[in-house]
Amino acid sequence: MPAELQWLIAAGLIGSVVLVGYLAWTGMRTRALLRRHILQHRDLQRAHQEAALERGRLLDQFERLTVSCRRLTKTLEDRAAYQLIVSQFAELAPGISEGPWVSLWLYDPLAYSFVLKAALPEATEWLTTNRLSLKEEPIATVANERKLLILPTLPQTIRQLLQGPSIGSEGAGFIPLTIEDRLLAVVLLIGSREQLGSFQRNILTVNLFAAQASLAVWTILQRELAMLDHLTRAYNYAYFKERLVQELERCHRFESPLSLLLIDIDGFKAINDTYGHQVGDWVLITTARTIQGSIRSMDLLARYGGDEFVVMLAELDRGKNPGSCEALPLAQRIRQAIAHRPVELPSQVLSVTVSIGIGIREPHAAPSFDAPALFKQADEQLYRAKRAGKNRCAFPDGQIVGPQ
Repeated sequence: MPAELQWLIAAGLIGSVVLVGYLAWTGMRTRALLRRHILQHRDLQRAHQEAALERGRLLDQFERLTVSCRRLTKTLEDRAAYQLIVSQFAELAPGISEGPWVSLWLYDPLAYSFVLKAALPEATEWLTTNRLSLKEEPIATVANERKLLILPTLPQTIRQLLQGPSIGSEGAGFIPLTIEDRLLAVVLLIGSREQLGSFQRNILTVNLFAAQASLAVWTILQRELAMLDHLTRAYNYAYFKERLVQELERCHRFESPLSLLLIDIDGFKAINDTYGHQVGDWVLITTARTIQGSIRSMDLLARYGGDEFVVMLAELDRGKNPGSCEALPLAQRIRQAIAHRPVELPSQVLSVTVSIGIGIREPHAAPSFDAPALFKQADEQLYRAKRAGKNRCAFPDGQIVGPQ
């Protein structure tokens, strides 16, 4: 065979091998590219499905959030509004394990602390106190920075607040409720890492509802300011008179009893003249706080004017004995609490006493026994208590109870 032909055959074989190799490489590359595109397409489909699920979840959350916000704007009762706020925050931290445990604490600038307003579950099941100090960490950090804080482990100061099932919780979240950088309240959420993680994933919804909750708390506080005496934080007389008329109408309709305590600080003018009006104001504040701490949550305390306070006691009438009355022991408890709580001044301790007149609306009283008649009766008894030597409680049947 000629040499030239051999070279041509060899060249053809080499070319064929090269072509086959190139085609194989191209096929493998095309297959790899196609596989990569298929995987990318699957990833995109999966991402699209997850995005659709997330979108559905967010829409569901926003729908529930919208309903909660509407309920907040319609809620007239303060306690119901506070409870709705903690319920909504609990829904934003779902989990398989028990909890979360959520509570709302209102900022009290006078006491430099937070006061418990609502809890889920009921506060008695898992909290040991109804007040938090602003000086304790991490409450102080949240209050100062006004920023949401999530802690994976429970700080010792918070662990000390807990009792019962909530002790097993792993972490805590703190959500400040503010208006124009003014601190109004703090929501405390305690739960598992799973619940806290879910809470963080819902951070957009959390922030949106926190803004709405802040507006609701601000509205409640403004409504309270319109009803409260600016000094003592007891209700003002205008609001009290409105509530008393409503309660008397209810008592007449259902033949229910009603009691009224008229409380006057003994020698208050002498306190003002001797120590000054600032001390007099502090005596009024301390007296109001002591009265509030001595009555039931359903009772209503108001500043009647000057150094006088008035308390409306619903569902209190005579006891089993004809000469007894359930209002009398309560009035005596108020009188003793004030007498045993001296007002501390920078240089001395000031003893304060009160005289109390009791008015009674019997269950079957005539409709003509209205608010002026009830006040007149209580005022007459207050005058009797003063004449008997002050620091006494006087009852319409003639009883006068003094120091013991």
